[in-house]
Amino acid sequence: MGGDESLALIIIIIVLSLGLIAGIVGVLIFSSDLPDWFKKL
Repeated sequence: MGGDESLALIIIIIVLSLGLIAGIVGVLIFSSDLPDWFKKL
């Protein structure tokens, strides 16, 4: 039971970390290449 809890905790940490990294990268791309994105649209 303890193993399952630790595994779930690790998965949650990984997901949150990936979400945070993706959010930061998205903000950087969005703020730096905003005109390019509008041109593509």
